[in-house]
Amino acid sequence: MRSLLQTYLCATLLLTATFINAIHESDVGVVDWHKFLVGAPLVAAPATAPSFYHFNSVSNSDIIYAATTNNVLAALNPKDGSVAWRYVFEADDRIVGYYPYSNFLVTLSGPGGANFRVFDSVTGAVHVEKRLHAPKSGHNTEPLHFGTHVAFGNGGESYVLTDGHVVRRIDAPTGDVQWTWASQTESIILTNLVFTSSALFAVAATRSGINLTLHVTVLEPQTGTVLRSREVPSNVKHLQTYTVLSISTSENIRPHVVWIENGQLKSFKLTPDLDAKPDSIVYKHKIQPLNAYERILDVGVSLSGSTVVVARDGSATLLSLEGENVMGIAKLASLMS
Repeated sequence: MRSLLQTYLCATLLLTATFINAIHESDVGVVDWHKFLVGAPLVAAPATAPSFYHFNSVSNSDIIYAATTNNVLAALNPKDGSVAWRYVFEADDRIVGYYPYSNFLVTLSGPGGANFRVFDSVTGAVHVEKRLHAPKSGHNTEPLHFGTHVAFGNGGESYVLTDGHVVRRIDAPTGDVQWTWASQTESIILTNLVFTSSALFAVAATRSGINLTLHVTVLEPQTGTVLRSREVPSNVKHLQTYTVLSISTSENIRPHVVWIENGQLKSFKLTPDLDAKPDSIVYKHKIQPLNAYERILDVGVSLSGSTVVVARDGSATLLSLEGENVMGIAKLASLMS
């Protein structure tokens, strides 16, 4: 698990280092030009932050993806930082997230994720470009990725969340929309999609007084039919106090919603019947729970079943899905900023 965290941090550092002004005279024109071509990386959310991706079936090579402040989607060579390819989005078509899978990469851009594109992972060629809704009708949110998400099925089909309330199944190679489902409850804002072979889970937050309550809808992956829906007993302060953990390569470990409530950690196992109850986090031997957890720090490994939770004093705990539980598995050094 440490290697996953190190991979994410190294990717961030490598890409950021690419844009630092040259220190030595010999570096002028070798390093600085990347900033002009690409721009500084957007690191506030995993949906846009730098990430490594390994091509098993294509070229057995690695690449770094990132969205940048110049509204550029970039693919960089991790060995030397050179630009493998880039795509410049229009100024009014802000990148809200990118999602790699196999030999292609999906992006959402524009207000509420209005525009859907599919790129070739290696060459950057645009295979599909589709408008999902009129940009004028989309919501401009803060953060930009709020209410948008993409999850992939076993065959590479894309399950696409846009504008906080619409879910579509889209055939990535063709862009054909195979079904559409829209939440009819305006107060419920969908934020995450989780695919399993038996169910597609749409996780949402709804305003309850000054706080948020979590909500889950279960959709049938092939048809989009609503199978079940329920409110999860929860009391969440804001968006940085809940997340969804899953292991995309395992059907045996159930995904969980994890949140902070009154400074303590809780989880809810996602099953097709939604029959689980909120549970407390289990801690490994000698790992003591911290008091007053304050935020969840998504470091880009939630699809590997892990995340970091930070307490008020900056101390932190690494959480991981293990078996049927979410467990606190390690203490981390202070993350006080």
